[in-house]
Amino acid sequence: MNKIISFFGIIGIIIIITGMIISSLEFKNFQGESYSILNHFISELGNPYKSSYHYIYNYGLMIGGFLLVPFVIYLGKYLNTPLGYLATIIGSISMASLIALGLLPEHKVYPHLIAALTFFIGSALGIGLFGISIWRNKKNKFPKYFSIISFLTVICFILFLLMPKEELKKVMKDPLNHIRPDYWGLAIFEWLFFICVTIWALTNAIYLIKKTHNSN
Repeated sequence: MNKIISFFGIIGIIIIITGMIISSLEFKNFQGESYSILNHFISELGNPYKSSYHYIYNYGLMIGGFLLVPFVIYLGKYLNTPLGYLATIIGSISMASLIALGLLPEHKVYPHLIAALTFFIGSALGIGLFGISIWRNKKNKFPKYFSIISFLTVICFILFLLMPKEELKKVMKDPLNHIRPDYWGLAIFEWLFFICVTIWALTNAIYLIKKTHNSN
């Protein structure tokens, strides 16, 4: 059963990424531009006014979030440290917020913003705590370099927070007429943070699969 739950981590990520790719294929923003990770935010893929396949992205978030919650719980159970259990609680809430993001797409602005903040802050905090717990764990249940992946994820989130927000205020004020820059640092670092979270989840999932396989 534990091996199956470990696979949930991989399957959940694959479903989410697949939804993103499919939604981006039929994406046109209000200015008629195609999707680019260099100047578009992730949540825009779920906006019914921008992508014909928005529902695939949103369902992908819901299914992926549903699968990632038990994976994070098993991760904390395997680590079996007080800090790891705290990270599990925060991480589980963060992964569950993916379901909320699927139910509350970008055009539902304020509920979506709450769900998005829950995911980003919860992911950064939970992954950071997992990293500290792994680094301090004397039983070496995970390789120490896994902590580096966690810390890089947190650093990427901090850089995302430090990015200028003036352009975001402009697009929120007048989304129909706003001309976005070709390279938007805030959007780029949002994508970099998501990529870091994805690498973190896949790395841990693959490791747990190998451990459960070797123990059988």
